[in-house]
Amino acid sequence: MDRRSFLKSAVLTLLSAPALACSGSGRAAPAKSRGTVLVIGAGMAGLAAAVDLRDRGFSVAVVEGRHRVGGRIRTDRTLGLPVDLGASWIHGAMGNPITRLARQLGVATEVTDYESIALYDADGRPVGEADLERLGAGWSDFETEAALIGLTVDEDISVEQAARLVVAEEELKPLDARFLQWRLATTEVTMAESLSRVSLLGGSDDGYPGADRLFPDGYGAIPEGLAEGLTLHLGRVVRRVEVLPDGVRVLADGAVYEADAALVTLPLGVLRAGSVAFSPALPPAKQQAIEALGFGVLNKVALRFPAGFWPRDAHFLGFMAEQRGRYPVMLNRAAVGGGDVLVTFTGGDFARSLEPRSDAEVVAEVVAMLRRSFGSSVPDPEATVMSRWGWNPMSRGSYVHVPVGVGDDALEALAAPVGDRLFFAGAATVLAGAGTVHGAFESGLREARRIARRLPVGRPPLAVEPTTFVSHPHTPAFPDTGPLPGCEACHPESR
Repeated sequence: MDRRSFLKSAVLTLLSAPALACSGSGRAAPAKSRGTVLVIGAGMAGLAAAVDLRDRGFSVAVVEGRHRVGGRIRTDRTLGLPVDLGASWIHGAMGNPITRLARQLGVATEVTDYESIALYDADGRPVGEADLERLGAGWSDFETEAALIGLTVDEDISVEQAARLVVAEEELKPLDARFLQWRLATTEVTMAESLSRVSLLGGSDDGYPGADRLFPDGYGAIPEGLAEGLTLHLGRVVRRVEVLPDGVRVLADGAVYEADAALVTLPLGVLRAGSVAFSPALPPAKQQAIEALGFGVLNKVALRFPAGFWPRDAHFLGFMAEQRGRYPVMLNRAAVGGGDVLVTFTGGDFARSLEPRSDAEVVAEVVAMLRRSFGSSVPDPEATVMSRWGWNPMSRGSYVHVPVGVGDDALEALAAPVGDRLFFAGAATVLAGAGTVHGAFESGLREARRIARRLPVGRPPLAVEPTTFVSHPHTPAFPDTGPLPGCEACHPESR
């Protein structure tokens, strides 16, 4: 059995144990703590590690800069129904630990059919079924040829370069050329990055089998369920992490924590921004990995309309454009979960270009595109919400990719612990499943096991009081920092 297969087997074994059946299972803590661990970040990696460490007998606290748990899982409810502005899918549901968590927590999931798409040309006209079948077959051939290029090149090239090599000797018809550019744009959404920066050879295709599933009632229920019963300190942004001879000291807004060890699960974008200082400085190999790995942007624009005017059964609407990447695909909530809501996906440079613009300006462009396909009678949306993951100081982007010329060893370097006191987890620290929720979750379990093996006998439990876990479904998606207006939890004097 290879290392990756062993990791997956170990994860499934852990998930089948009563300790992780549900984070709020009420399992009694051991009489004596095995040591104290501070987890930095309440995303899926941090929560998975915290639950596992707690159930192994450690005293654990989680410090999070946001006023919520979940990290880049963010379910927004301002449109009157749940919309996931961050992570949306279980990628490969068979054997996936997130599938099991959803079942244990009673969170509904629904299969996504990527073939169920209504596609529209750049002039707004629908692409007929015969053309769709032909174009789809051509794309399959394209993918095969691009993969073969990856087996023959002597040096790494970008996915964009590989695409150009595949079609270099072909004269594509205008429709075929637009379709190719549209499929490349949807790939940029999937990668959260422009393909000129993404390595053809880097990263792993290893994943779980089965259909992808999304959460009609919101992905946020997963981290919220996992967080129940944990000691959480929300709204405290970590500024400094110090490794001491016998432990760690972590300085956050309004608090200083000391523990036997710390687990850092901050997004790669935050580590790269340097907003958290480490003393001593991180080893050169880890710092080089932080700077070398890519951290892309996937942004969404969700629009609620007074009534539906689009094909109700199609899971997706696709829009080819003269300029690649302009709002290429929309999720149709009428077909998945219900509701007169369309969620537009953008990735890479185009997604970044939206962030400094106003919501109204971006929404006007999306509505104009819809009117080109469905007519001038398309109404203005009743409500909208837009993500800006690149601008969000708690993330600085969406998820990791391997750039051209950067090997997978950078992911391993990012995952490496610093001595026996400082550990690292997150979706950017795994080879299989990098950038996915299940990858983040598995990395948290990986580091919990590593900490349990390596941490010396610890000090007394952390002398910090648990904060009440409060969900804020009424608040806008961004920003994620600062007191929440009108919230009694953030402003107790207003009660």
